[in-house]
Amino acid sequence: MLRRGERLTMMAVPALNVPQSNVATQSACTHPFQVPQQCRSAWELTTSDSSPSLSAQGAATPKPAVSNTTNAAASAGCYRSHRYTHNPYASTAPRSDNDGADPVCVSGSGDGNCEAPRHVYNSAVLDSGNLSNGLVERFRAIVGELPRAACTSAGRNLLVSVLRLHHVEMTRTVVDEFRPVLPAVALDSNGCHVVRALVEFIPTGLMATLVPHFTPSLVRDLAVSSPYTRRVLQSVFERHKSDALTPIVEAIAQDSQLLAQRQQGCITIIRTIENTLPHQQRFIISRLLPALPALTMNCYGNYVVQCVLHHMDPEAVTVVVCHAFAGHWVALSCNKFASNVVEKVVRVLEGPARRALIAETVCDPVNLRRLMNDCFGNFVLQAIIDSSTSEVDFRTISQCIRPLLPTSSHGRRIESKLQCVMARAGAVGE
Repeated sequence: MLRRGERLTMMAVPALNVPQSNVATQSACTHPFQVPQQCRSAWELTTSDSSPSLSAQGAATPKPAVSNTTNAAASAGCYRSHRYTHNPYASTAPRSDNDGADPVCVSGSGDGNCEAPRHVYNSAVLDSGNLSNGLVERFRAIVGELPRAACTSAGRNLLVSVLRLHHVEMTRTVVDEFRPVLPAVALDSNGCHVVRALVEFIPTGLMATLVPHFTPSLVRDLAVSSPYTRRVLQSVFERHKSDALTPIVEAIAQDSQLLAQRQQGCITIIRTIENTLPHQQRFIISRLLPALPALTMNCYGNYVVQCVLHHMDPEAVTVVVCHAFAGHWVALSCNKFASNVVEKVVRVLEGPARRALIAETVCDPVNLRRLMNDCFGNFVLQAIIDSSTSEVDFRTISQCIRPLLPTSSHGRRIESKLQCVMARAGAVGE
């Protein structure tokens, strides 16, 4: 039987088109197999180490023993340097074997001598320090012209970056230069971003020195000009809660009925109510109550009314709503915007106020038919059904509604709501 090395030699001869007479010569000149110098894969290392070498006569002789430690180290180094270039999320930065790794043994003799990983110092810390120094130098170069610089794109970026450093002296310098010309800077398309950053980063005591410069006209213009100017006022109340802000609250409350009907103004009022002190909140709500029915039917004002009702006590809601909405329940329920408010109010009314609502909307056949056939009123009617808490209340509503279900354009939805409430009542009774 031929050995593996001889068989490989005989198979290689015809491929080289060598005459049969030169077989012996070629066999004698065949070079022995050698271990590759450059590792390409773990399979090549294994087969190369385990393959016998051929002598000059073609006989297989055992290869001298090679240290497995050296090969293992070479293989490990090969795998450490391998990169998965097909991964689109892989980093293109060179990989460091010493970053967060254990000490690596570099000796090939296996004596256990290991060297500690070298510490790699990140230059980002030094760069951040240099960046801060550069900002300070650029800031000092424009001191005295900060309001004019804030109204430019480059100056806006510079001043916002400086304010983020929380440097007390530089922040106070910005406040001192902005104070006399605050309206011009705050209403500018670039300056408003600087004023907002200033409001967010300064302490409440320093903010109190800016409050006198928020005149009623400036507050009104900030509230309605753009989303960016509106966020200046929003940041004032989100960042600071103090009695010193009462003049700004009074300026907003003075024009609250007009602001509530504007896109940005309604958001200003909502955020002010949500973030002010209780007595400031009540002051704004008291100015909005007389215009509650009109705001309820406005495309923006209805959101303000919902916010007002959410921050009022249920007893106060009952008194205010019954006084303002009495005789207008059906008209409000059939309005696209007011129906959202009525749905919320229906779920909190109790006692005499709820009975008055049912008498006006459900017990009157004309009003009931209008609600059942209206694309918005039917949702208010479903809310009335769903909020029923007593058996007598539900029986009264059901007896009035069921005869009109076959002629209602939304009868299927209303009937489904009746069945759901009945099933829920049955489950509770069991």
